[in-house]
Amino acid sequence: MSIKVRNFWFRYTNSEWILRNLNFEIGENQIILLVGPTGSGKSTLIYSLSGLIPYYIHGEWLGEISIAGIPVLKKGLRALTGKVGLVMQNFEDQLLSMRVREEIMLGPLNIGYRAEEASLLAADLIDKLKLKGHENTHVSTLSFGQKQKVVLASILAIKPDIVLLDEPFSQLDNESKESLRVILTELRKEGKTIIVAEHDISNIIGIADELIVLNKGEMIYKGTPNAAGDLLRSLGLRITNEIHLEIPKPKDVVLVTKDLFCGWFNREILRWVNMYLREEEIVSIVGKNGSGKTTLGLTLVGILKPLSGEIEKKGRVTMVFQNQDNNIIFSTVFDEVFRPALNALKNKSRALELAEDLLSTFKLEHYTDYSPFKLSRGERLRLEVASAIASCPKILILDEPTFGQDYNSLSSLLDTVSNYANSLKFGTIILTHNEEFARSVSNRIYCIKSGYLLEY
Repeated sequence: MSIKVRNFWFRYTNSEWILRNLNFEIGENQIILLVGPTGSGKSTLIYSLSGLIPYYIHGEWLGEISIAGIPVLKKGLRALTGKVGLVMQNFEDQLLSMRVREEIMLGPLNIGYRAEEASLLAADLIDKLKLKGHENTHVSTLSFGQKQKVVLASILAIKPDIVLLDEPFSQLDNESKESLRVILTELRKEGKTIIVAEHDISNIIGIADELIVLNKGEMIYKGTPNAAGDLLRSLGLRITNEIHLEIPKPKDVVLVTKDLFCGWFNREILRWVNMYLREEEIVSIVGKNGSGKTTLGLTLVGILKPLSGEIEKKGRVTMVFQNQDNNIIFSTVFDEVFRPALNALKNKSRALELAEDLLSTFKLEHYTDYSPFKLSRGERLRLEVASAIASCPKILILDEPTFGQDYNSLSSLLDTVSNYANSLKFGTIILTHNEEFARSVSNRIYCIKSGYLLEY
């Protein structure tokens, strides 16, 4: 099933052109890797190919997109039902059912499969995506990475000819990443076309047939991945996970847990958690999807109550969630940073000074009057980290900060966090499934295994 894009331009309402004069064709039986710096237009292109643009996501467009001869921009999403499947970057928006098996069966049932066939499809995908044991689990209780796998399974269950994946590796542990690579190569053998938008290129470049590179909305390369190494590095795209920060020597202890038990609905997920954090220190907590990283973070910040044990903290704890949209409170970018600063400092002029400094440092000063939801995923992460720092915490928790970030953006983000940690005297906890990344940025690392927290 071929894809043709001709002279395609797109911009959202009241924005500059996000995509500019794109021209390319994609044939069957290929894995296409779509890359580019944060804000280059990857997600917008994925939405355009899926039929979401312009009927569900509004804006102005020029040119043509056709899939299997269907004029996508004129006929929209319904004309592509069963032909194109999409896993969005904000995949939580795609969850519709109460339980895992129901969610995966929903698509096949809606397009005419018998219940028995849909159940067999679901069982196969549950096995392939390492979701066994969660068939009847309530979707809302899953980890972020597990939710992503459920959405992927629900899309693959309808057997689309074209699969569009926006940051599919972003929330998966190493074992799940390998499972996804196997699934993608199997889909290619079946004649499917797979288009993957990714920042962390190291996960997929080895199996990609072709590379499309976007920069500032323009296509600057289309060809084999092997010939594009220098170009990718020049754009700051992560071919490896190494960041290597200059990490200052840590000082006073700001957080200690003693024999902490935490979980949901009185069900233990982590037990005997004993850890500490010092000023200016970066501590990473690593573990597989569903191991309890986010549960621990939510307990430390006070959203979940400890089941037992103690948490001693010297000041405010602020957490930037995996889905940064869950942090957004205010209607403008400016207020999202200024209001937490004012609440913390109780002084308008000092709060304004800190907010303006953060907006400038995080390269958001040109978006002050924007709604946060108008920003790209990577920009929203920067905004919410700036907002968290504006609250003057003693403990900053970042849950999967690699999500939606190219190498330059991630390196700059963490350098900035370290600089503010030095001046404002806070410690940082990073929750991540990516051990390579954790090793390159952390003073110390804890690992969650079988419900216990172990220090590396």
